[in-house]
Amino acid sequence: MAQIMYYRSDITALPPIPMPFYAYGTGISELHDRGVLKKNGRVNPFVELMFGVDGIGEIVLYGQPFQLHPGDSFYYLPGEDHLHRSLSSSWHVRWVCFDGPLAEAVMLSCRYPRYRQLAQPVPERLFRELEHNIGDDDPVQVRRMAAVIMEILAYSDGAASGVRSELLTKRCSEFIVAHLSDPQLDVGMLCDELKVSRSTLTQIFTARMGCAPGRYIRDHRMAHGIALLRGTSLPVNEIAHRCGFAEARSFSRFIRRGTRLSPLELRKQGGGNCAPASGATKTES
Repeated sequence: MAQIMYYRSDITALPPIPMPFYAYGTGISELHDRGVLKKNGRVNPFVELMFGVDGIGEIVLYGQPFQLHPGDSFYYLPGEDHLHRSLSSSWHVRWVCFDGPLAEAVMLSCRYPRYRQLAQPVPERLFRELEHNIGDDDPVQVRRMAAVIMEILAYSDGAASGVRSELLTKRCSEFIVAHLSDPQLDVGMLCDELKVSRSTLTQIFTARMGCAPGRYIRDHRMAHGIALLRGTSLPVNEIAHRCGFAEARSFSRFIRRGTRLSPLELRKQGGGNCAPASGATKTES
């Protein structure tokens, strides 16, 4: 395990300035090759807020696992045992800890979600400011570090989740339309492109679009294929390629499963007024 850590000048005592909470430490942790990190809750007298940066990891709290992907957030309360496990070759996490008389109350009273998928990435400037100034005992800086932590907490809040979910759904649907002709287009490709887990993408996309992303891809390929068969004189081979099929035979089976008609039978339903698509010839296969 590799860590870069920054702490206030004295972590054994609270600063003498009356505050509801104080910055304790911040840094970056990295686990490699399914490495495991365990910390006893008795030595954790602080709130720890974590953001996934790169790779995939698992956090276990009271026996319940949570997967942390890039952009996801999670926090521990004081006294809770920590168990982290890397699920990829490398897992990077940014973290910030704070303590004080009301540290736990801040998290509970503001109802911050314990685990947040797709929290927007934390601006690096906030963590850099913490890193540079957390060791400064000047009262102004002590108060400023608490304010920076509140700003960081805003990024783990769920209030903006609707906007982020809408943006994710929009990017996903646009990517599908733009790459419909790619035979490799599937949910895995979407997850790689959008940097999101399969479960998160499926949950958000289904809630907003009424169907899973895999079904959305199939429906778009079907609709596009039918439209080209009925509305153009493009060869079936060409239509198959435009719909993401490497072979016309696979495309024909796909069309027949969805319509109970062959591509040529569907073409006849077009009324015989098929216009060639841009750049196409009028030959038929």
